[in-house]
Amino acid sequence: MLNTLRKDKEAKMERIKFLLVGFLMVSLLGFVSAPPILACTNLGLCLDPGDEDGSENVVGCTTGGFGKLATTDGSVITFQSADCGSCDTALWLIPAADHKPGDVRVLQNIPQVSGGGPIEDKIITTPYSIPQVPHTYKYFRGVFGHMNEHQLGISESTRGATSKVNNPNGIMCVTELSRLAMERCTTAREAIELMGSIAEQYGFHGYSAGETLEVADTEEVWHFEIYRPGPLWNPDPATGKDPTGRLGCAWVAQRVPDDEIVIMPNLPRIGEINLADPDNFMASANIFSLADEIGRHQPGEPYDMRVMYGSNMNASVRLWNIYRILAPSQFGNMPYSSNLRDYPFSFKPDTKLGVADICKIFRDSAFGTPYDNTTGIAAGPWGNPQHYNATRLAPTPSSEYIDITQSRGWLPDPIGGILWWANHTLNTSVPKPYYVGVNRIPKGENTSGRINFDPESYFWAFNFVNGWAQINWMGMYPSIRNTYNALEAQQYADIPTIDAEALKIYNREKPWWFHGHHDSWKWWDDHDGKWHQCEHRDHPMTSRYLTKYCMDNAENVVSSWWDLSNYLMVNFDSNSFPRNNADGVRITPQANWLKVAFP
Repeated sequence: MLNTLRKDKEAKMERIKFLLVGFLMVSLLGFVSAPPILACTNLGLCLDPGDEDGSENVVGCTTGGFGKLATTDGSVITFQSADCGSCDTALWLIPAADHKPGDVRVLQNIPQVSGGGPIEDKIITTPYSIPQVPHTYKYFRGVFGHMNEHQLGISESTRGATSKVNNPNGIMCVTELSRLAMERCTTAREAIELMGSIAEQYGFHGYSAGETLEVADTEEVWHFEIYRPGPLWNPDPATGKDPTGRLGCAWVAQRVPDDEIVIMPNLPRIGEINLADPDNFMASANIFSLADEIGRHQPGEPYDMRVMYGSNMNASVRLWNIYRILAPSQFGNMPYSSNLRDYPFSFKPDTKLGVADICKIFRDSAFGTPYDNTTGIAAGPWGNPQHYNATRLAPTPSSEYIDITQSRGWLPDPIGGILWWANHTLNTSVPKPYYVGVNRIPKGENTSGRINFDPESYFWAFNFVNGWAQINWMGMYPSIRNTYNALEAQQYADIPTIDAEALKIYNREKPWWFHGHHDSWKWWDDHDGKWHQCEHRDHPMTSRYLTKYCMDNAENVVSSWWDLSNYLMVNFDSNSFPRNNADGVRITPQANWLKVAFP
């Protein structure tokens, strides 16, 4: 049962304001003195020159996709940590809409980085448009479109690319492309073809010269890469298109085998491709010719996407650590290698995976390896993995959110699709489930949290706990871990029950009928034998049931997190803390730190 929520809102507000003062002090002590380059490299999204031709090395989001035979329940999964450090933190539910004949969809240039405020404030409306479709689908939107009502899921990671594809023109970013896919598409293949086609016409520019999306439906997941068009693409300002028919981007996509997974931490992942195998590969018509044109492919050499459009071929410790976590029999004994070719495009995990395994990735600080961020002098006396000398791994305090899309084809779409949404970093957060059948989400998810503190913002509940834990990570983290373990266990136990009850309601609802003479939609309830005024055109009782669960659960999770912050604030301040942590382990500074601090 859900915990009783706090009723004294004014008292909570005063307490939170007090907590914020301490949080800001900790943040200043921990972060202000860091060198700018390290701050960018280890914590946020940055682009810096890579190889000799000025290609990009990118440090930002981590993403991946799981085939349906690689998961515990047969679902298809994508996930992403939005790690730019200055992106929008908000989640929105965009409603479905009907459109009239002759309507147009205006194309927008939507930046990925918004300075931490609302991304909508940074949108540039272009003079170009495409014909609108009769109906656009409901979907969840963060920085990107993430999941729609037909269980289409998308997650993003900046890839980087050779600077030789650069072009100052082009309006399409993966932000806008993902939204268009959410509005119009029901399958991964359809989404890839749509995004590729629109970018070919109007030019891909984007935050980086190369971007990646994991695109999934209820049957399969694809890895999609897109690159700028090179210097010769020259659009007519009146139309936004090159009058010669030259394409405004190059793109390629590879299907992930059903029993395998793909991991993407800002690196080229697709190697050689076989376009004679359309079941597993798709690409733009210029994918080979553009590489020849810009001098990234030599006659007689294989067409390898990593070489042709690559930013760099240096595998990261982040990639290595995830491979060894999920497939220890294959990679557990392999020392870190910087050779990207040592890491296949996709691989079969040792065990079938689920949402809990994604949480594990984003809570692993390479424990017990030479890259363990909880050890060493830089981790301080209390083994804090979030320090500026930290090796860049999947968990990072620069995260705005982590999204996990779960597409379950054996259930009707409103029940089958779940977006799991965690505010801030999963090290100190909980992914909350939102079924695609819901008709609203909590207002606390809508706040763009990095600019102004807002106690009603879900982002700040988790951001505060993470910030306060910097005082004594070793002491506080067991309490944090115990709290997220309990909340997540309850959610995992809830889902089968919610699924089953929602399916009963769904099957009980009759199809929509037009009723009466007042141009109004109504629905019939077999349970009470009455017509009811409709709010939605598809299974409103199912939607109400799912919405209530998701709203109540989210409020319980966030309320529990503020309770945790109160406990941590009272029991761990800068001068005192319990003798033992929640694991019963005595809290003492790390021995190697003591040797340096007190020689």
